[in-house]
Amino acid sequence: MVYNKKIMNYELKKAALINDLSGYGRCSLAVMLPVISAAGVQGVCMPTALLSTHTGGYEGYSYYDAGPQLEGFIKHYEELGIKFDAVFTGYLGGPGQFGPVGEFLARQKDMGALIIVDPVLGDDGAAYSGIGEDMRLGMRELAARADFVTPNMTEAFFLADMPYLPPPYDMKTAERLMEGILTLGARSAAITGLSLDDGRYGVMYAGKGINPGFIEVKRFSTDYPGTGDVFCAVTGARMMGGASVPAAVTEAASFLSKVIQYTVKAGTPPREGLLFEKFLGEICK
Repeated sequence: MVYNKKIMNYELKKAALINDLSGYGRCSLAVMLPVISAAGVQGVCMPTALLSTHTGGYEGYSYYDAGPQLEGFIKHYEELGIKFDAVFTGYLGGPGQFGPVGEFLARQKDMGALIIVDPVLGDDGAAYSGIGEDMRLGMRELAARADFVTPNMTEAFFLADMPYLPPPYDMKTAERLMEGILTLGARSAAITGLSLDDGRYGVMYAGKGINPGFIEVKRFSTDYPGTGDVFCAVTGARMMGGASVPAAVTEAASFLSKVIQYTVKAGTPPREGLLFEKFLGEICK
């Protein structure tokens, strides 16, 4: 068999997807890869951990820390000379993964890659299981390298190093959170799940050279795992295609609103995640 070196130079853009792989429950790599692929981007999975299910609502799941393998992935891809157009990061399996991932981000950014960080740390005012201060500090360092960061409200407080406050929030508090995130060094950010004291609910975005904005969406009573992963994948894919942060955030918010409404209507148990599959055709444009 003759190896053709040109195979590395085909036209599709490539995105490294650094996140966990949960076999059941529709989250992390299991939702990011199909969304990225539907957008016409080659997704290259780099698992940080392997789980039989995600941890939200399931017990007795199998868990495997893929840290050593992740470093092997990084080494092999760099030996092959693969240049990524974007690098997405999500859940990291432990504090030991931040060093290799951070160094990989720095090298890829130097080659022009778009860096998108979903700082998976917690929700509803509490850290996820296994997330300690070392993980929070490590995620702050990753966010500092990012072109775009997508925290939920809890994660925004962690990144901005502010004591958590329960919703609703006034706009001044939201602006302080955003300022804290951008002060880390991130070029832009979108804070999801923002409940304002005037009754509005949605996504706030801002960044260097970007006028701050707020996208209002309908608030649903049910939360689904993987929502942040879909949001990150849609916004990132569109930014890879040249869309502005406001345009990418607006499309992602609209897409998720339709998917969540459909999932609620179908009566899907929250732990099974979003019924996004039927809507992937809307990403193919």
